[in-house]
Order: sequence, then structure tokens, then C-alpha cells
Amino acid sequence: MPGPSYKGIVRWESAQPVRDALKESLPEGFANHYVISVGGIPLNAGSRTRSQSQDDNSQSDQDTLDRMKGVTLLQPKDKRDLQPGVIVQQPAGYGNVYFGFAKDLVTLRPEDKEVTFITQFGSAQVKTKFYLKDMLYHGDLAV
Repeated sequence: MPGPSYKGIVRWESAQPVRDALKESLPEGFANHYVISVGGIPLNAGSRTRSQSQDDNSQSDQDTLDRMKGVTLLQPKDKRDLQPGVIVQQPAGYGNVYFGFAKDLVTLRPEDKEVTFITQFGSAQVKTKFYLKDMLYHGDLAV
């Protein structure tokens, strides 16, 4: 029997056109990071969880975010894979999850062609490709 399906949104949050359109800053701690967010998917998608108190849920959510660091990758074509150094959920509880990848580890350029983002929310895998030639803004790569 198939589990529930989700329609999530994966967005390159640190891209300048996104920042300009949203007119709000990124969550604290994301300076000098490539930032990708996932919204619309619960942290434990497809997983069965027992009822917990609010305090237990907060700790459980933080534990889940910490575990997600190990299953999340930013994979630039022909460059080293990156794992996030920072993961934050805003608003806490059921908001977007923001993944921060240190820019000083890999410099992305339009000629890199594509970057794949992979993570897992419970038993639901999230995977998307970003085509860098489509991410030019005023002639510069907007990541």
C-alpha cells in the first residue's frame, strides 16, 4: 500500500532574485552559504511516530534535523559533494527547512552545468536538479 504523497517546494533561497522577491533576510547563521529550502513536507514524512508532548516534539525535531545532515548532499557536477553545515526549520515545528552549504568549500560557476540536491524527510526522498545556466541574473550566477 503506497504511503501519502507530498507536494513540496525546493528553492535556492540564497539566489539574489529570490532574496529580492521575498524582501526578507535568510535565517541567522547562513552568511556565506549556498542556501536551499524545502517546504510542504513534514520532517518525518511517511514515518509512523507516537504521540509526544510539545517539549519532546521540539527535541525530536532537532534530532531529526541533526540526522538529516548525514543524508543531505549538494552535488555539483564534476566537483566534490557538500554536506550542510547548518540546518534550520523556520518557523519551528512545521516550517520550511533551510540547508546551508559553505561557499568556501566549492565555488559554483555557470560552466558547472548542474547541481543536484538530495535529502530525506522520514522515508520520503527529495531530489532535484538545478541547471546553472538557468540561474543567471544580470549576467552573473545567482546562487
